[in-house]
Amino acid sequence: MSQRGAGLRRVIGLVAVLSAAVILGCMDRSMTGPTLIGTADSLQVSSGNNQNGIVSTALSTPLTVQVRTATGAAVAGTSVTFSVATGGGSISPAVVATDASGRAQTSWTLGANAGQQTVVATAGAKVITLTATGVVSGTTGGTTGGTTVGSLRAAQVVLSAGNGQSGSIGQPLGANVVVKVLDSLGNAVSGTTVTFAQGASNGTGASASPTSIKSDAAGLATTQWTLGSKVGQQTLTATIAGLTPVTVQATGTISSSGAAIVDNGNNQVAGSGAILPTFLRVLVLDQAGNPALGARVSWAVASGGGAISKSSGTTSAAGLDSAKWTLGSSIGAQTVTATVTGVGSVTFAATATTVSGTPSTLRIISGEGQSGQSAQTLNLPLIVEVRDAGGNVLSGVTVGFTQAATNADALTSPSPAVTGVDGRASVTWRLGSNTGTTAQTDSVTASLTGFTAIAGVVFHASVRPAFRIRMVNILDTLQTDTTGATLRDTLVVQVFDPVTNLGVQGVSISWATQASSSVDGFAINSVDTTDNTGLAKNRWVLRGSDGAAIPSSAVAKRMVATVAGIGQVEFKAHVYPGALRTITTNVSSSAAITAGNAVTWCATGKDVTGNVVDSVTLTFAGSGGGASVSSSVLSTYNAATCITSAITAAGSWGFTVSGTVQVRPYAQSSAVTAVASGTVVVSPAAAAVMTKAAGDAQTGVRSAILPTPLKVLVKDSFGNLVPSQAVAFAVVGGGGLLSAGAAPAATATVTTGADGTASVTLILGGAAGTNTIVATAGGGTVIFTATGTP
Repeated sequence: MSQRGAGLRRVIGLVAVLSAAVILGCMDRSMTGPTLIGTADSLQVSSGNNQNGIVSTALSTPLTVQVRTATGAAVAGTSVTFSVATGGGSISPAVVATDASGRAQTSWTLGANAGQQTVVATAGAKVITLTATGVVSGTTGGTTGGTTVGSLRAAQVVLSAGNGQSGSIGQPLGANVVVKVLDSLGNAVSGTTVTFAQGASNGTGASASPTSIKSDAAGLATTQWTLGSKVGQQTLTATIAGLTPVTVQATGTISSSGAAIVDNGNNQVAGSGAILPTFLRVLVLDQAGNPALGARVSWAVASGGGAISKSSGTTSAAGLDSAKWTLGSSIGAQTVTATVTGVGSVTFAATATTVSGTPSTLRIISGEGQSGQSAQTLNLPLIVEVRDAGGNVLSGVTVGFTQAATNADALTSPSPAVTGVDGRASVTWRLGSNTGTTAQTDSVTASLTGFTAIAGVVFHASVRPAFRIRMVNILDTLQTDTTGATLRDTLVVQVFDPVTNLGVQGVSISWATQASSSVDGFAINSVDTTDNTGLAKNRWVLRGSDGAAIPSSAVAKRMVATVAGIGQVEFKAHVYPGALRTITTNVSSSAAITAGNAVTWCATGKDVTGNVVDSVTLTFAGSGGGASVSSSVLSTYNAATCITSAITAAGSWGFTVSGTVQVRPYAQSSAVTAVASGTVVVSPAAAAVMTKAAGDAQTGVRSAILPTPLKVLVKDSFGNLVPSQAVAFAVVGGGGLLSAGAAPAATATVTTGADGTASVTLILGGAAGTNTIVATAGGGTVIFTATGTP
């Protein structure tokens, strides 16, 4: 037989087979028995779901699922994919074809973690989930295959959250206390009763809600802890019967709304130096008005001398703390303060009476007729003596010292003063200021407080005018130079006596810039002493102490020469930057923006030490993506100069900045130009437009794979191609399937490539007619159609 005849018979035979297949596909699907060709309309679990098993071990019962059509007929030859979703472990085999009854079966080996684990079975567009519980071998419970499995045994309880908090006493803490119940292998244990108990020293009002609770599925037990009345550390224990408890700590505080109250011992009267008969007692309350336990109280004598029995204490359960007070030797009012940490303080008052007779005389002992400089403290103190009518000296008598109206700015200290056991009171006297050119007389009167019938005594002193300081021998009060230089003019000051106009020798002068040396430079001598003509000289260096040039500034720098108690003078310097050396920009090859957004290009002209040079003409020029920008601007002191432009064309934009500065005083003798460059990468904006690129309106035999993929093109609003954009394809009519490198399904998500396109392959539905597919991306939608023929 010829080859041509044999080939003809093979073609005829193939046509007969295909015709038989078409006839079988069109037969009534209500017939019993397996369907060899058909669509999976349902996927159901047959056996193996919700098992318990040992972790890292294969389950005793295989997982079995069944695939059926919409009429309930079994579908044979359909691939079912099994995959582990949670818990780890493995499936073998992972892909199984359904048998004549439409069933597919596989073996599941659990992961290493106790608890719920899941597997997903997929047949076409149908998905179901199967569940198993992994348990640890050797725990109590039921049995599977002869091995003990079931609930885990609690072996320890550990802190999970809520430890180390701080909160107001009597109030719930901000965060709940959480403990975790674990077995011996560290797995969470549920259903175990945890009991919470307060520490013995927490004070009153402490509580936990609830006090007893069972651990949840994650092994956690949670309670809300309300602190007791104790200030400071409080404890809460979490206990499981038969196990070591865990202790939680918190710190109780009193908020500012708490209160400290004088409870006892106020306003007592006794002789000076006496121990008061009644204890001083303070009551501390929390913000709710309840007594605070353990609050810290600091005791201190505030006035009148004397002593307090302790410097600090803590409150009792009743909120009380007390101390004993010994009065000082002064006569009259005395005070003690009790300060409660975090709350505030209260003051106790007492009145001390004299321990001897009634004052009769007041006389000056020493300090009269002295002489001093303006605002100087005199060498000798002012001393007075108080006696009674019998000539006895009196202790504890208060003496006040009052300045005359003409020297009210003078000062005596202490004032008032109290006589000692010798009947004498002593103060130092700082004279008032004399801003004139001649000497003046100051006076102060000493008098007995509460005894107006006894005449006061008056002290006098001669006050010479204050020395002055002035700037001398300076050519320009506002010098100008370049940063890093030493000013050409020496700084000279003189301290002089205004009466004689002669210089004063040996006076110390401090030199300091207004800001730090790194900003304003420094004086070569930080401290100097006037010579025999009252002069002191210095030089100003426009560098930091580390040698670095200081920043230039449009505002003058300041150097101050100061004489303590006399005054100061101020020198100024205007600091220019050096010559233009470089241009720096804010944009590099790593800079990136999105199309349509504004890009800001900034540049600064700098001298050799990095100072910004002003009055530089900066010219920006940039191009890329078929567009360009250009602008010029004049720079200013210590500030970057910028232009802003919106770029819509995606791609790499290159730019240059050239800066030119003309002749500058003290810096350069001719114009200078510097250049810098950089790039900006512009990415497409968000997807805005999607169009069909290929594959629409095709025709093919039903259930066949169309030859041309369905392809879309995605662009942003500026016409830039958008790569890496997720495009969702979905079959919405005709029952077809989509393929994009994975198992065929009714939906598929594909990411656009560098050319902005994404595509999927369409497998036509099993019935003749129109298949409809919708593609969606970035708010845009396109619809593809295809026609399946019988």
